[in-house]
Amino acid sequence: MRLDRLSLTNFRRFEGFEAQLGPRANSFLGANGKGKTSIIEAAWLLITTGQSFRTHRLSHLIRTGEKSASIHAYFTTHGVQQEMAIHIIGNRRTLSLNRKKLTSPTQALGCLVGVSISPEDLETIRGAPSSRRLLLDLTLSKSNPLYLHHLRRYSRSLQQRNALLKRDDLRTIRPFEEEMAKSALYIREQRDMFIQQLNEQCADLYSAITDKGKLSMSYQREKEELPELFEKMRKREAKVGYSLVGPHRDDLIIKLSAQPIIHFGSEGEKKSALIALKFACWSLLKEQLAEPPILLVDDVEAHLDAKRQGKLFKMIGDFGQVLVTSTDLNRERTGERFLIE
Repeated sequence: MRLDRLSLTNFRRFEGFEAQLGPRANSFLGANGKGKTSIIEAAWLLITTGQSFRTHRLSHLIRTGEKSASIHAYFTTHGVQQEMAIHIIGNRRTLSLNRKKLTSPTQALGCLVGVSISPEDLETIRGAPSSRRLLLDLTLSKSNPLYLHHLRRYSRSLQQRNALLKRDDLRTIRPFEEEMAKSALYIREQRDMFIQQLNEQCADLYSAITDKGKLSMSYQREKEELPELFEKMRKREAKVGYSLVGPHRDDLIIKLSAQPIIHFGSEGEKKSALIALKFACWSLLKEQLAEPPILLVDDVEAHLDAKRQGKLFKMIGDFGQVLVTSTDLNRERTGERFLIE
């Protein structure tokens, strides 16, 4: 899987930008503030069908003074070249695949698959549980359409249940609880299996980056099943006005040498853990898709010191197509080089 050509129009600071990308390493080099991250962001928007890792407002992606922006790409998957475009007006987006307008952005999810590593991603390690659930949900949705189906069904029923709890109207709540319980069972089974695989991969990858400690991961959730918990918690939840149990409250627990890294890890250890986690996600996606997904690495100097950077560049040489940004113009690099001025 690879991006063959990427074109931007009125996106961030670019009036126009186009790059013919190579099948392996692609380095975007230049000083800070020149737009390197915007190129990685555009690729990530294509992968996630419109989600930025920098902002929740799509209007922020439009070049100052313009009314719209667009991202256009040719990409190849399983030997077949396809075309995808995202058009942004205000806070709305429309997607087209092979020049056919899609009725929903999620129709294109999974067509182009990749993993990103950016400075913002450190929240996955040190932030709230929601950031780790997002990682699980995004990664699983890319390779498993049924997971995405159950996730959306659970979310819709959760919204309805919360609305009834807020009004303290429990008369019609059970059908939504039944839908939630069915989808929650599948979501949790898939998350549990995925985290077990992550745990095995991350330990080895972390050791390849640094020899300080052993990285491990586990899934934190309620021990009781949802139907029983709903019966126990319903009155209490009605008082607070929202659901207190379910997959939307679960967490991925990351430990270093048996201690929660969120509380006891140094910044360097957290950054190394993030890279190990993202590399493990990439590796598992490769197994499931039977071809390597794209790897995006933004601002590599922000993640690791010089010694660990050397290890990182050695490792990503085996990662298929990689798009990486850097301010270091002097490092010897393989593959394509793009100077952003």
